[in-house]
Amino acid sequence: MAIAQSVYPLVSPIGIVGQIINGETSNRISRTVETAAGLKFGAPAFRGTNDHGVSATAPGATPGVAFIGLAVLDHVVPVPDAANPDRYPQYYTANLMTQGSMIVQAGAGGVADGGLVYWNIATNKYTATNTDVLIPNAYYDTTAAADALVQITLRNHN
Repeated sequence: MAIAQSVYPLVSPIGIVGQIINGETSNRISRTVETAAGLKFGAPAFRGTNDHGVSATAPGATPGVAFIGLAVLDHVVPVPDAANPDRYPQYYTANLMTQGSMIVQAGAGGVADGGLVYWNIATNKYTATNTDVLIPNAYYDTTAAADALVQITLRNHN
């Protein structure tokens, strides 16, 4: 019988992008993904053009008003595109967190515990850069270097 795993890391990762991190009070809703490229796990979703629709792109000058929630990791999502298994496909019903704590990936420059949460649409990562899209009522619960996993908490904004 072959050994499935023979080497183990010294430090286990804190989770996977889009994963709900703990049992804190959280709230989830479902919406239909309108974006052709889909909606990545852990990414913010914004109000779409159709009833109960969401988009991966922040609209106009007031994206905070249109912010709906964060895409929750879902292991049963069909993968129509094998090159992009990390997202909800277009027209699929996405599970979105509107309140709670989630694992996401920090972008360039890293982030600090307690800091405001911003989303860089070009890199699909979270930053501390105020020129990126502000995620309302969210803050970092841990500190992380660029490209590392980080915990964010979203307080209910609805």
